[in-house]
Amino acid sequence: MIKLIHTLLTLFLFWPALSQKTIGSIERLDDKIDHLIASDAVIEVIAEGFSWAEGPVWVPELNGLLFTDVPENKMYLWEETKGLSVYLDPSGYTGYAPNKKKSGANGLILDAKGNLLIAQHGDRRIAMIQKPPGFFRGFCAERGRFGMEN
Repeated sequence: MIKLIHTLLTLFLFWPALSQKTIGSIERLDDKIDHLIASDAVIEVIAEGFSWAEGPVWVPELNGLLFTDVPENKMYLWEETKGLSVYLDPSGYTGYAPNKKKSGANGLILDAKGNLLIAQHGDRRIAMIQKPPGFFRGFCAERGRFGMEN
């Protein structure tokens, strides 16, 4: 009976680690990659159920991964301790530049200052969040037109 209780307790405590879903494999074309990726690393599925995940960028200030679901027009934040949450909704179509597709953001990158640049596909512009979780600005909205838009 004690062995059964011990087994059940062990499964209860370690179930999240045991149930982590993985996919595919890492193809190593050069041994130098081992300096960046551990030799026993696996590809973990951290979240599911998206129409089209795009983006991903690690944001040190948030200690998390930002990515977008383009057709759903949302940006998500994944944190190891908290899991998944919606970070920006809408992410790329706000009605600024009306169009039929109403697509969300489809590209994310941090600049040298740590600002998050967002390719807002639906609004046809590049936007910026000043060093997340800071102030949001849209800019570079139309061909030949540069300047800040609030």
